[in-house]
Amino acid sequence: MLGCSWELSYYPFLFRRYPIFVIFVSQIFLTNYLKLAKSPRTKPAPVVLPKKSPREPFRLDIFIIELAGKFGVTGACALAVLWVFLKNGTLEQHREFIDKFILLKTNQGDNKYIIYLVIVIVIAFVLQRAYFNNRIKLKDQRIKELEQHGNALENKLLKK
Repeated sequence: MLGCSWELSYYPFLFRRYPIFVIFVSQIFLTNYLKLAKSPRTKPAPVVLPKKSPREPFRLDIFIIELAGKFGVTGACALAVLWVFLKNGTLEQHREFIDKFILLKTNQGDNKYIIYLVIVIVIAFVLQRAYFNNRIKLKDQRIKELEQHGNALENKLLKK
């Protein structure tokens, strides 16, 4: 077939339509193949696993703080409620929860749960705002401390 390499003979339709592309791809394949053929075969370096440290006991307080730091107070509360619900709820309770709170199916005039849902969301947002305001205050205090320390060091160096 027109003096093509054997790889191209498998794809005659591709060669007829896109001859330059096929030649380009075969060139890349051959150069990579030749590089592999010329490179010396060496064994890969052995993988060294880090030594395992003794496991610390589980601390719920640290876990909750890290969860709040990673997902925020709102996310931590939502994950905690979801975990308790999935662990302790029955199949019927799961179905009822999905119907009421996700699909918002209501009985005639029974809209109390929507009010509860809104109250919980508002409380979660207020807690989230207070939590992040507190974090911002702590970071601002730390920045001021670092500025004062830097100024003290600068003054100390200038006096010498």
